[in-house]
Amino acid sequence: MIKVLGWLVVLVIIWAVYSSSREKTPVAGPVGIVPAASESPLAKERELWRQAKAGLDIKDFRWSKDYGVMIVNFTFDNRSDFDVKDFKVVCEHSAPSGTRIDSNTRTIYEAVPARSRKPVKEMNLGFIHSQATRSGCEITDFVLGQHRPAPPKPAPKTSGPPLSIKPQ
Repeated sequence: MIKVLGWLVVLVIIWAVYSSSREKTPVAGPVGIVPAASESPLAKERELWRQAKAGLDIKDFRWSKDYGVMIVNFTFDNRSDFDVKDFKVVCEHSAPSGTRIDSNTRTIYEAVPARSRKPVKEMNLGFIHSQATRSGCEITDFVLGQHRPAPPKPAPKTSGPPLSIKPQ
């Protein structure tokens, strides 16, 4: 009988501790507010990077193979509202059969202001496979610079004198 009473006391104590810890939880929610993932500074930075990436392209791409070295000419076209710099460019090469056989990766340390273009001339991208006959390059990374929103468009001009309303 004493053992049963002892176990009963232990169960009552455990129940009391468990219920008191649950009652201390505030009803209104946590004291510290943790921002959602979409509101975190890192998430905002990633979103700005994606916006800049959407307006960034390589245009006028031409390449040659001189003694097994890839030489490229192209233009960075930045249509975004962000300055960008230090571009990581990956070029993938394929054989006459269409098989991907090689790639070159380089960081090009140039800066391109918002809404502008920057030509790159005679850039050495390193050795290239001897059977490479086709190549395509893309920007895979860059450093995001200052945000420079486009200036507001001027209001349309009206012809004649401004209208005036006379009080009656």
